[in-house]
Formats: sequence, structure tokens, C-alpha cells
Amino acid sequence: MSTQSLFVQTIAYLFSAISATLLHLFILLGPGLIMAFAMHHLSRQIARRLIALIGYEPYLYLFSYVGTFFHELGHAVFCLIFGYRIVEFKFYEPDNYSPYRGHVRYYYNPSSFFHLVGEFFVGIGPIFVGTAVIALASYLLIGPVVVTPITQMGINLDNLNSGSEITTFIQLAITNMGALFKLLLSRRALLSWQLYTLLYLIISVGSSITLSLSDLEGVVQGLSIIILLLLGFNISTLWMGNFADRFFLQISQLYQLFYGMMLFVLIINTLIFLLLLLITTIRRRLK
Repeated sequence: MSTQSLFVQTIAYLFSAISATLLHLFILLGPGLIMAFAMHHLSRQIARRLIALIGYEPYLYLFSYVGTFFHELGHAVFCLIFGYRIVEFKFYEPDNYSPYRGHVRYYYNPSSFFHLVGEFFVGIGPIFVGTAVIALASYLLIGPVVVTPITQMGINLDNLNSGSEITTFIQLAITNMGALFKLLLSRRALLSWQLYTLLYLIISVGSSITLSLSDLEGVVQGLSIIILLLLGFNISTLWMGNFADRFFLQISQLYQLFYGMMLFVLIINTLIFLLLLLITTIRRRLK
């Protein structure tokens, strides 16, 4: 084999490894990251609209205490999971006109790959924990029936390469989410205190599913390490075939229920934002 041919094959192999890494990254984290950052921006808008509608102090007393507690809890939970040392946990300490009103201070080992990967999860922790809290509240207040439409959504491995999977998933999501909202807007639900308690929690927790600049820096650092680890894995194993595609997709199927709940929370937050936008626009025009 000539040197030129070996060089071309090496470049082709590296390109295949990079392509596989991007695919595996999307399978493992893609949908969650897209919805997480959509939640981040939407939650900031909800908080701003609420403050514009009812004022800063009422917002703090009515919604911010609960939301900030679970926001900081999200950081703390993943600090513990990844073995960080928490030195200070302030779940609520408002000091200025800012959407970030608490903090978790911690130490980690920057020479540990495990701790560096943990930065991604610690940074994005409020989104995971906020979603889990709303999901649990939905289950406890409305009942297990709220989970049924979400569990029916899933990614089919056989359709992944055909191009039909995304369309199928979207159609199924629309159908099942429609059934879920029909349940929540039924006469029985509208007359129950459980629905309004759930809406309060969704607004409180949902308006605090935001990430600070330091959170985002941790997410970027941790994600960079995850990408490098995936790339190293693919460079080491791609010569054995693309068995990893099925392996990573099977892993992702373990948390598809959580993806469904993220979609549920995202849709509800969108509806709340649109309602707040309508109310503030009407009020501004009436002045």
C-alpha cells in the first residue's frame, strides 16, 4: 500500500469517526439539549412577562421562592451524583433585579474526566430537576393517566436511517399531546384544585428553568469532554463496524419518557408565555 493511499484511508477513517461521533451525540443528547435550551430562553421570557404584569416584588413572593429552590436543587443533585464537594447551598438569596437568586458553590477535581463531564450535568441540572418535579407533580395531582400519552412516544431503530422517524415521532407527539391536553382541559379537571395547583407549580418552576452564564460555561466545558470521549471511542472501535449506533440508541430509549415530559413542559410553558404575552399586550394598549 502506497503512502498516499494510506493517508487517504486514514483521513476517510477519521471523517467516518467524526460523523459517527456527531450521530451518537445527537442520539444521546440532541433532543434533550434542543428542548433544554428552548426551555431556558422561554423560561426567561415567562419570568420577564410575569414581572411586567404583576411587579417584581409580587413575583418574588408568589413564584420565585419555589422556582429558585428547585433551580438550585438541580445543581446540588448533580454535584452529589458526580462526587463534588458542596461548600455552600443558598436556595434563595435575592440581592438584585436578576433572574438568578440563589447559588451552589462547590469544588471538583479538574484533572478528573468524570468530574469534567459532571460540569455538563451540574450546569444543566435545573432543567432536568425542574422537568422531573413537574412530571412528578403531574403524576401525583392528575394521576398516572397523565403519563400514558407520553409513554407511547418512542424512537424506532429500524426507521432511523429511512428518514421517516422524525416525521413519525412528530405526528405521534402531536396526537398524544393533544390527548393529554384534552384530559387537562376536561370539565372534571377544570373544576379540580389539583389542576390549578399543578399550573402554579409549572409557572413557578417553569419560570426558573434558566441557566446563568456560569452554568452555560460549565455546560460547554462538560460537553466538550463528552465529545472528545465519544470521538476517542469511535476512533478506537469504528473498524469493528457500526455496532455502536444500535448500542447508543438503546441507551437513549431508557430516558425517552423523560424526553416526553420535557416536551410536555415545553408546550405548557409556550402556552403560558403566549397567554402572558397576550395579557401584557392588551394591558399596554388599554393604557
